[in-house]
Amino acid sequence: MKNIEAFKWTENVSNGLSLRMPRIIIEEHFWSDLRSASKSVYVPLLKFVNKNGSAFPSIRTLAIVSGVTEKTAGQGIKDLEGLPGFKKIRKVSRRGHIAYNYFIEEPPPDNKHTIWMSHSYINGGNWSMLTPTAQAVLPVLKCFSYWEIERYCKEQGMEYSPADLTEIYRCREYDFVDADESIICEFAGITKRSLAAAYKSLTDNYFIKPVEPDGGKKLWELGIIPLRYYTRDSLNDRTKERYG
Repeated sequence: MKNIEAFKWTENVSNGLSLRMPRIIIEEHFWSDLRSASKSVYVPLLKFVNKNGSAFPSIRTLAIVSGVTEKTAGQGIKDLEGLPGFKKIRKVSRRGHIAYNYFIEEPPPDNKHTIWMSHSYINGGNWSMLTPTAQAVLPVLKCFSYWEIERYCKEQGMEYSPADLTEIYRCREYDFVDADESIICEFAGITKRSLAAAYKSLTDNYFIKPVEPDGGKKLWELGIIPLRYYTRDSLNDRTKERYG
């Protein structure tokens, strides 16, 4: 039997890097058509992509950072085949073991083509604590999020001048989301009755925070990074309990 190196949650939570998810996956309804398992593993898989577009986490590691079973992670990867920009490549090691590399074509680094998500979404353990429905919703919220300097500075009690715009935007703590619930459900591929539970999971795990309604619409603050992370000890204890 092969020895499987134990996965450890490390202290390097926020490394200043961003995951790059192609907007086309949300906007062209590829995301809504994916099965739940694939939505659970896709965003964590982006964490492992190197500068050449390759990723090769073990199924166990991917399961842990996704918060799913190894069986679910394996099925999720299988169902990603056919997704634009994704390839699964079979390899045989020098010792004669089968292994897989995953190639993910990253989009151009601009807001027109890319949904940006902090590595801390995964490294903080927050994604692994979400329900599958919340994992389906979060990238959709990121896709439809926006930023308004007037609203942001008012909430922060800040005064600003046009010269401050770039620096405030770069250091902002959150964006805003007020997309219609029907649109969120459509693009996430979930039912409307399951959305409230998804919002609760996202709130409980420090991704979103409700603010005063704007003209009757629900309005959320969506953290650039989670409001807080889980302790390494609690995550590693959970990993040992669930995965051995």
